[in-house]
Amino acid sequence: MRFISPVRNFDPMKFLKATASAALVLILGGAALTGGFKYYQAKTSPRQTVRAEGARVHVEELSFFDGMDKTYGKLYRPADDTLGRHPVVIFCHGISVNADWFDAYCRSAAAKGFYAYAFDFTGGSPTSRSTGHNTLKMTVEGEKKQLLYVLNRIRREPFTDRSKVFVAGHSLGGLVAALAAKESRRDIAGLILLSPSFNLVDMGQEFYPKLRGIKDTTDLLGTPLGKKFFTELRSLDPYKWLPRYQRPVLLIEGENDHTVPPEYVEKAFECYSNAEYELIPDTGHTFKGADAEVRRRVLTWLDRQM
Repeated sequence: MRFISPVRNFDPMKFLKATASAALVLILGGAALTGGFKYYQAKTSPRQTVRAEGARVHVEELSFFDGMDKTYGKLYRPADDTLGRHPVVIFCHGISVNADWFDAYCRSAAAKGFYAYAFDFTGGSPTSRSTGHNTLKMTVEGEKKQLLYVLNRIRREPFTDRSKVFVAGHSLGGLVAALAAKESRRDIAGLILLSPSFNLVDMGQEFYPKLRGIKDTTDLLGTPLGKKFFTELRSLDPYKWLPRYQRPVLLIEGENDHTVPPEYVEKAFECYSNAEYELIPDTGHTFKGADAEVRRRVLTWLDRQM
């Protein structure tokens, strides 16, 4: 009787090749599924149609992924949009709020023919919809890097006219926009800074005159911030690089702003070589009671840049 070994015809090289091929199929399949999931998350959320300035505007989620990290954002565009490239305005919110703070601005900009994009800073507020919304880990440098990432992604979108990408920011978002512009000044056609918090460094010094006194958690405008936020401020000079940005800048400040006193914004105005400064009477940091007027001035300025 003959016994045939089950491994008699075993070819190790064929086995390794087959195993590698199977692994490659699994990897590519997993990547396709992951990529498809991310595309679905980023591109295919339900579209809402709203009215603004007498026009119809489409609003839909447009979120970007960096690995497993998600930057949540919303895109506003004219409902009667045609194919082609368009001017885009990126809006950066301040501390303790999210992208919804700029909803009215985005609607008005889209009604005038712009594409408008507003996103949530990671850790920028307890209501952030971006991945990792722990405010204790948020820093000015981190928000600046996230804005530069968003700017790069928006510039790569097929609807973007790369020569006409503007960045607007309110409060901390205004400071972050100004800092990002010094590093990407060729990519930003103009800046809109609304009550930008150029006083943040002085505020940090008032909170903690000495480095060793900085606490692990500090409440600022109702938002808990971590030790790294205030430690980083000690090496920040918010005015140093402003003269390097020589494209158009619009600064708008409320006359009764007690969060960012007007003299800090006036100093920034003096640093820029191509800036306009508008002081809005009888209103404060968030332009309460004058928000419609501020939006009108922002849109008028944007129209002039076209």
